[in-house]
Amino acid sequence: MQWEYKDGELMKTRLKDTKIILTLKIIVGLIVLYRLFSLDIYAVVPHDAVRYIREAVANTYISEPNQLVQIRGFKFPGYPLYLSIVYKISSLLPIDGMTLMALSQRLLLGIGLIWLLFDLGLFAIPLVLFFSSNIFLAQSNILYTEGLSIPMAILFSISLVKIYRIRNREKVLLSFKFWSLFILLTTSFVFLVLTKLTHMAFLLPILILAFTVKHKGFRLNIARTKIAWATLILVAVASVYVLAVSVDNKRQFNKFTPVMGHERLLYFGLWTQLFYLIPENKHRPELAEFYDNGSAYNFLLAVDKQCGGKFEFFCTAPIHQKRTRELLQKSGMSLPVERIRSFATGIIGGSKSELYEWRHNILQANGGPYRLEAWHSNWYTDQYGIKKYLDTFNRGENPQVFRGLSNSRKSVWKIREVQAIMTVLAMLAFGWVILKRKTDLHTPYVYATISYLVFIMALASGLMDLWRFIIPSWSIFIITLSYGIADFINES
Repeated sequence: MQWEYKDGELMKTRLKDTKIILTLKIIVGLIVLYRLFSLDIYAVVPHDAVRYIREAVANTYISEPNQLVQIRGFKFPGYPLYLSIVYKISSLLPIDGMTLMALSQRLLLGIGLIWLLFDLGLFAIPLVLFFSSNIFLAQSNILYTEGLSIPMAILFSISLVKIYRIRNREKVLLSFKFWSLFILLTTSFVFLVLTKLTHMAFLLPILILAFTVKHKGFRLNIARTKIAWATLILVAVASVYVLAVSVDNKRQFNKFTPVMGHERLLYFGLWTQLFYLIPENKHRPELAEFYDNGSAYNFLLAVDKQCGGKFEFFCTAPIHQKRTRELLQKSGMSLPVERIRSFATGIIGGSKSELYEWRHNILQANGGPYRLEAWHSNWYTDQYGIKKYLDTFNRGENPQVFRGLSNSRKSVWKIREVQAIMTVLAMLAFGWVILKRKTDLHTPYVYATISYLVFIMALASGLMDLWRFIIPSWSIFIITLSYGIADFINES
């Protein structure tokens, strides 16, 4: 097959090859669409998700008195803001708010995957099949940030690469295509920033370097590309936001950081490493007080109650720090070693224990009876009952269910194993390409890899190698890298 490239974009191929590839894309696209709607669509609201629903319905994401954006050190207004918009739209449609929230997440995932398939082509097939597996479909039912940040990460990745490819074209700033892509890039970027501030360590280097640096062999120099200023303004706004959040936390809690609660997360990470990686530790008498009947939350919730809430950081942080020191001392664990272990786990996509909790239950229930109490069993319904819960958050309506096309009860994918293989193969393939060409270091593909490693390193410092923390950033990394591999192969 012969390819003709212009400005980094595939312009034409032989007609026969185009028809074959287009036919294959259509076939795979139909498979993806079938899979997207094979799993039932309904809203699942676990414990922490109640906060997002409450902020969305009450519009408290920007209205708390004397606070910058959100209350008590967790300034992530992006997701409740999105849910609020969906909730308002639902009043105009014959569908309840919660169901529309889950449905919109599934639809956005579908849009991202179909676009990826037809834009990236053959290299996208394993990606779209992976992202349309049941575990990701189940994730879109859950009203957690990852239910939306995964689709947003896919849209961000595609728009980033497409803008990079046309960045130096003549009259690009007068192009409708450019501004459409830039609006999508900006929207997805802002959402990811406002939803997970930890994504800043991952996203900013890509944007800054991809659009403002040129290369001469291995030398990198700042360059004024035609769209550099638009990108730098976007990055500057996001950086100012992170700085403002950090200043606000310094004012409230005397700690300059965009995210509070590190001490709690570190203890939870150590506890998980200790008892899940080495199950024998559950039976060690000297660790019985820490095992605490098999849940780290028994201690954490007791501290929350003692201090008057999980956001009372002046009270909770010293207790968590003391408990962490005791756990390290009695278990014989080494914090540096555990951080290295966390990095190694995180780089291939995160630990797998959490994958088999809500998602496993959601997949098992697919095709079975919809039990309202089961999928809205959280601290609010436990305390106030399902009726008050629905009256408060869903206009008194019972959430609906969109029945899927099949009754598959579990995913055939071993998600973590497949994800690890995809990560390693992508890195090896891209490393081979770089070594072979010895140029083209200035690409989003290289910066995506570097930024992903920095991001995992930052999470590993707090032992936060959970799958749901990592998967949105992993999505950007693997999609961007796949574009890079495809470009280099097609150009050679």
